[in-house]
Amino acid sequence: MAHGICITEKMSGTFNGVDLVSLRYGTQASSTFTPAEIDNGCVVLVGALETGSREVRKATVPTKNSNKANVALIASPEVIYDERLQGDLGNFYNEADAISRGYLLEKPHQIFAITGDVLDGTTARVVGAVVELQAGNKLLAVASNTEGSTKIGEIIDIYTKKGKIYYAIETC
Repeated sequence: MAHGICITEKMSGTFNGVDLVSLRYGTQASSTFTPAEIDNGCVVLVGALETGSREVRKATVPTKNSNKANVALIASPEVIYDERLQGDLGNFYNEADAISRGYLLEKPHQIFAITGDVLDGTTARVVGAVVELQAGNKLLAVASNTEGSTKIGEIIDIYTKKGKIYYAIETC
């Protein structure tokens, strides 16, 4: 199974640590938090600090109208220990209970690229399409912003690198 790939082309968190967040992704059912795996290029809703931690936050699935200030793009460094799998970043994913790196998406004019594995809306994957949140970890490409959903940005370029198609997105 191919996993999502994310390239942080021009992200504020690369130079400004306040726009980075360390997080542990999972599901929240009442008072129970259950860690889960997640692909790079997915988005999460950043929540409260873990008990006893000053840095690691709990992250869950965003809703389509989540506040953009609390939404982060997962883009952890790809460390693949199995030498047979190292040639393809599509083999990497953030394991359950791992601490992942997140880039906050609130600031405009940030640019990142993701593969189609983590982008829904196949008919709208064109330059100029709006990219918005949906009730899930994948971003959604649509022709125009859906009422009641949070707009993340727009697709500004589509390119192929090492046989994979990437969708470059600029935040708004």
